[in-house]
Amino acid sequence: MITPEEKKAFKYLKKYSLSLGIDEVEFSFEYEYNPDTDVDVDFFTSTNGRSYYSENIEVPQAIAVKILEFYNRELKDKIEDVWNNFPGDDEFSQGGMYLKFNFGISEVSATLWADFYGEGDEEVEEWEVDLDMRLAECIDDLKSMDEEITEATLDFSGGGDSGYIQDDMTTNLLSTDSAPESCKDYMYDKLPGGWEINEGSQGKGVFDINKGTFTLYYTENIEGQHVTTFFEENF
Repeated sequence: MITPEEKKAFKYLKKYSLSLGIDEVEFSFEYEYNPDTDVDVDFFTSTNGRSYYSENIEVPQAIAVKILEFYNRELKDKIEDVWNNFPGDDEFSQGGMYLKFNFGISEVSATLWADFYGEGDEEVEEWEVDLDMRLAECIDDLKSMDEEITEATLDFSGGGDSGYIQDDMTTNLLSTDSAPESCKDYMYDKLPGGWEINEGSQGKGVFDINKGTFTLYYTENIEGQHVTTFFEENF
């Protein structure tokens, strides 16, 4: 809750800002992986003003002191709790908080955001050798390498407009061998659409010689942002 002294200070900041043609000011915090919530009064002595010209304004020291007191009491301890309670188990690469004074409605609000990067659910697709001449060619090439090979696996990964299939494959013989070009070409054609674009995807392709199948296992990468406004009050 905003104290009477803080309300008085915020109203002075409103009057001061409006006299400059600024109807909104914002203090921006940036975090990497985890919030660093320790700030001093100097952080609140300059801010971005939202007006036609988006000017910066200098905040009087006495007002900055009251903003810091408000921040330490009402926001600081809540930031880490909100951050840790964002949904999912994804790792947050970066984030931040906006402390905003909207003078049009005399409101102060705090909004926390975090960018995340994770993986979707695993998808599985399978193709059979029947009437598939290209898969049959790949399986024949694998048989010609070693008649004891019954299974071969190739890994792939893509994202950011590039991607690759590993040149080497692993087999049921626990060996690592160069994959036949016929198998790599076949697998390239079966990769999911957009596997190498933007967030991309990764996974593996398994050639089962005895069953005469190719099974693709893959997960798509997901990027997004969590946003939560955790404080709003009029002054």
